[in-house]
Amino acid sequence: MKTHFLPCLPENFDFHGNYEVPVVIFPARLSRRNNLSACDILPLVGSNIDFSHLEMYMVEKNGSLYFCRATPGQAAEWMANHGLQNLYETFLGRLTKTRKPYAGLRLDQPRIMGIINVTPDSFYAASRVESVSAVDVALRMVDEGVDIIDIGGESTRPNSSPTSIQEEFDRVLPVVERLKDCGAVISVDTRRTSLMDAVIQAGATVINDVNGLRDEGAVELIAQNPKVSAVLMHSVGTPNTMQDSPFYFNTRYQIFCYLMNRVDICEKLGIARERLAVDPGFGFGKSTMHNMDILQRISVFHGTGCAVLSGLSRKSFIGDLINEENVSARLPATIAATVTAQSQAVQLHRVHDVKQVKQALLFNHRLMYD
Repeated sequence: MKTHFLPCLPENFDFHGNYEVPVVIFPARLSRRNNLSACDILPLVGSNIDFSHLEMYMVEKNGSLYFCRATPGQAAEWMANHGLQNLYETFLGRLTKTRKPYAGLRLDQPRIMGIINVTPDSFYAASRVESVSAVDVALRMVDEGVDIIDIGGESTRPNSSPTSIQEEFDRVLPVVERLKDCGAVISVDTRRTSLMDAVIQAGATVINDVNGLRDEGAVELIAQNPKVSAVLMHSVGTPNTMQDSPFYFNTRYQIFCYLMNRVDICEKLGIARERLAVDPGFGFGKSTMHNMDILQRISVFHGTGCAVLSGLSRKSFIGDLINEENVSARLPATIAATVTAQSQAVQLHRVHDVKQVKQALLFNHRLMYD
């Protein structure tokens, strides 16, 4: 499929009949709150960040993808003329309405998810801990102001091999049991429904799934546990294959459509959108250029109607952009990338370095809102 730019909205458009959503709408021309009373200036998810234009994607009957930019007023009139007024209002509501709390956390300030890797092979060696020391590391993060502790027992770095179910259980479950009353929300990073079930019983209230709850029974399990939230991440293939020449005809459009489809499936099976966060999956089946494109326009994922999570910490594409192979030396660029995401109203930030990143985000938050 090719992507074509249109200089203005077409008077008539022959939509592809196989697409449930004929038009996808993204926010464009973001700026810090200036003059909300001005015509066609709208708040991004109720934040102090505004957008004045919309980027509209539509698939023609011949299979070509077209996009153009328009003001909200122009878009509203065009959508109404094509019988899509309800769809327009749905998208606009998702882009502008303040998000409800996620996992019991208000989203009127940046929220930090601290990474605990109970693995011997995670890509950042300094983040690898044994089950015993993981508790101490997590408690230090709590002292530093972490909001969510994310515990993972299987490395999903590029070219990693699967961990056995029993080994993942043995690594993760004792840590969850010891941290359930630590004062932070407990999240578990897993693809397996059986482990999801066990850690929920042990006290975890967030499931962070790189596989987007695609394991058999995963969506139903979360739906049956109304106090549990989930993170749906986009990924391609398996950790063993995901970096084998990844290709997208339009990165943000394809990833958005995938995540929106997963959210819709979850909602139909009983999981409310406020219980879901979406993660575009930096580094999971993406080249450096793909990751750059996502970060530059990460605001598009607010259109799912869910909280948005960025997982940028020390990723390889950051190293590529600053010519830094040493993962331990990527903290300054990680902070810059995370602030870039925050400046597009991203609410949740998954990081290795809680104290340093939180300080940067709180500083930027004060600048944006005071």
